Amino acid sequence: RSGSSSIRQTTLGRSQFFHPSCSTSSTSQLSALMSHNADASTLQGAVWTIHMCSAEGETLLSLAQPADTTLAVLREALQASQDSDPGICNLLYYAGARLSDTETLASAGLRDGCRIVAEQREALVATGSRDNLVKLWNLRQGLCYQTLSGHTEAVFHVAFAPNGCWLASCSEDAQTRLWDVGTGACIQICSGHTAPVRHVCFFPDGDRLLTCSDDCTARVWSSFTGECIHVLSGHTEPVLQGAVAQRGSSLATGSSEGLAILWSDSGLVNHRLSGHAASVVSIAFSPNGLLLATASQDETARLWCSSTGSCLKTLSGHTENLRHVVFSPTAPIVATASADGSVKVWGTCCGECLKTLAGHSYVRHAGFSPDGARMFTAGYDGALKIWSAEDGRCTMTFLGHEGGVRQAEFSPEGSLLVAASFDGLAKVWDVLKGGLFRTLAGHNDSVMHAAFAPC
Repeated sequence: RSGSSSIRQTTLGRSQFFHPSCSTSSTSQLSALMSHNADASTLQGAVWTIHMCSAEGETLLSLAQPADTTLAVLREALQASQDSDPGICNLLYYAGARLSDTETLASAGLRDGCRIVAEQREALVATGSRDNLVKLWNLRQGLCYQTLSGHTEAVFHVAFAPNGCWLASCSEDAQTRLWDVGTGACIQICSGHTAPVRHVCFFPDGDRLLTCSDDCTARVWSSFTGECIHVLSGHTEPVLQGAVAQRGSSLATGSSEGLAILWSDSGLVNHRLSGHAASVVSIAFSPNGLLLATASQDETARLWCSSTGSCLKTLSGHTENLRHVVFSPTAPIVATASADGSVKVWGTCCGECLKTLAGHSYVRHAGFSPDGARMFTAGYDGALKIWSAEDGRCTMTFLGHEGGVRQAEFSPEGSLLVAASFDGLAKVWDVLKGGLFRTLAGHNDSVMHAAFAPC
């Protein structure tokens, strides 16, 4: 990745980040620590001082926090103490292993007085537009460093591979292209669909990708060769979106005929999920892969058991068609965005509406921050709003787009939000400090999708 300070080794397209403190023994040490965590009674009320250090061992910040504090709190405190450029990601490591924002000090195997390593990397964003182009942006510099040309019609969706080295784009020209993020070279062209490709996503291992098309099929492709591995035939109308479970081997697709299908890893139909009375426009697996959520233009969402295909809950309450559904990464809740101007947050166990986020005229998209603490909503009114996921308070409103916001996404560490708009711009907003961080201007038609590269 251009401009990145990370040390990266790529083998057969897979990327592994190396850190000076990484070693086999240190990884084993971390596993041992995590398997011998103190019991809850020992940790109750414990306050630990954690030292965040540079790779050279210099102490950057020492912070005393309860043992059940999430790592996101430490990372945000470090960002604030350094008054860091928001275009830089702070990543935390302990015993050579990357620490997740959603882990607590205790669950990560830390103890009082532990020293963890903070590493900085530059944030990258990709945008796809109706001008047929894909652009790659370095947020620290605020510049487009690669323009990827090759599609002959509108680019609908872009997706980074988990390793951050590849980018996939799908287009109205019925093709999906795979690009090298560093050089901008097109390394694979996935041809086979006979109508526009609406959606693309990678499998968790990055070896394959899933595409969904107006030709009523979805396809699974090899990331290495660009060859089609499976054609998923079973829908009778355009396939609008697909999803791959992050755990397990389930795939799911949703289509205009109101049908969702659960597929096996080998491309066979596991379950046909019927019940919606209109198009299934959005589909998502829960973090553990046990649930599938579908959102429909029939004004409802449904929760399904991914192993049996049975409908567990029907989420009713919106008064206009739904546009998006998304699970929290940390809590048993799911959010639905609707043309009625609201986002509703539902309990996945009870199926009841826990809170309603109102403030737009039409909500096109919604999402959770990686630590689950915040939510965003994006509307056709051109506004973005940040909400507390805990109590549903609106904490920030971002105005600046002259056209509707089609889609938005939090950065991997949750401090930034990128929004794609029909006004031809993508804007990046600082969620921690508030306000506009970058305007990504360069497309000459609607920006259809924007995505952050994984850190």
